[in-house]
Amino acid sequence: MRIWIVCSAEGEMHAGAMNSEEYREARRAALSAAAAEADAKPLRREGRVVYISRMPSARLSAETLCPGGGYIEHPALDEAEPSPGLFSHTALPLALRARLDAPRGDRLRKARAEAETLADELERAGQDCILFSHPGRIPQLMDAFRRRGYCFARSEIGKIRPGERILVTSRTAHCGGCGHNCMLSSPGCGIGRDKARRAGIPYTMKLGEGDGTDKK
Repeated sequence: MRIWIVCSAEGEMHAGAMNSEEYREARRAALSAAAAEADAKPLRREGRVVYISRMPSARLSAETLCPGGGYIEHPALDEAEPSPGLFSHTALPLALRARLDAPRGDRLRKARAEAETLADELERAGQDCILFSHPGRIPQLMDAFRRRGYCFARSEIGKIRPGERILVTSRTAHCGGCGHNCMLSSPGCGIGRDKARRAGIPYTMKLGEGDGTDKK
């Protein structure tokens, strides 16, 4: 099973100082719009089920990257609700306010529980799918899949931001024979191709590669 997690595009947030209530309102406004890049590469659906959060920005992103409709809304993909942080009535720079108001306590536990429920549902379905979620929710989704032994290939590094795409795959679908840990469906060396043959997994050799000997 392969799962694509897409961090939905969203409206811009001004970088000025704000208190907790102003920050929550700014997040709601940002999640009601989507400023997807015009040249963003579409995702090929190829029969995959597409799940989206209930936020307008997730639907707008899905319509841009995975046109065709038939999206399934799932509350576990909704952005985690911010918690009033320290100095909640004090206007603070956006980056600091976002850290102080990050979900915690009951709100974080609720987000984690919902992520676990969704991961269980997707494993039972066993279908390739695409998930459109948000920066504050995706870490909990990744933790839920990580505990189930999945691997991740991110399109970006550092903090998860709108526009990022994350490929989630079962650890058994990877070679594990070296640090590259290639997918067995596209192994990069003879070790991986041998494992793919023994596992009965059809694979595609990269251009210029031999028949699995890799002898010099």
